[in-house]
Amino acid sequence: QLHIDMEDEDKAASYYKKNLDAKDAEGIEGPDIVESLLFLANYCTQKGFLAEAEGFCVRLLDFSGREKEEAKALLQEIHNLKQQQKLNT
Repeated sequence: QLHIDMEDEDKAASYYKKNLDAKDAEGIEGPDIVESLLFLANYCTQKGFLAEAEGFCVRLLDFSGREKEEAKALLQEIHNLKQQQKLNT
């Protein structure tokens, strides 16, 4: 949260990724995981890392609530961006 407040998304993304990797290694699930996945999905989409963003979204589909719905919407956006990229090449 601190890194987001500082508006340094690259540092925030690095922090969230490290946090996610550590939680995954420990087999821990919970709100921290969901927050990390959602941030990283949005960050990667904005940066154009669509395959990574898609992977984070797919993981979010395993959770219930608002985040799952956000992941579905983001997956649709990613799909649209991929279609647009195909048309531009």
